[in-house]
Amino acid sequence: MTPEQETKILASAINTFGINAQLEMVVEECAELIHAIKKYKRGAPTPAGTLYLLEKMYGEMADVEIMGDQMRIYFGDMDINAHRENKLKELAKLIAESGKDG
Repeated sequence: MTPEQETKILASAINTFGINAQLEMVVEECAELIHAIKKYKRGAPTPAGTLYLLEKMYGEMADVEIMGDQMRIYFGDMDINAHRENKLKELAKLIAESGKDG
C-alpha cells in the first residue's frame, strides 16, 4: 500500500466516524496494547503460546500506530515531530547516564 493510500484510508476513518470516536479508539487501543504486553510478560506454558502472545502484542502495536497516524492527520504533526525529537534526546541521555549504552 502506498503512503497516499494509507493517508486516504486514515483520513476517511476520521471523516466517517468523527474525531471524538477516534479519540476514544486511541484510548481503547492503548489499553489493549497494555493488556497484551502484560500477558506477554507473564509468559505462556508453551512456545506456541508465547508466539501467540507475541503476535497479539504486535497486532495491538499496529493498532496504536494506526491511531497515532490518524491523530497526526487530524491535529498535524509538526509539533509531534519536535516532541519526538526531544523525547529521543531524553532517552539517549538516560541511556548514557545508565552506563549501559551499547
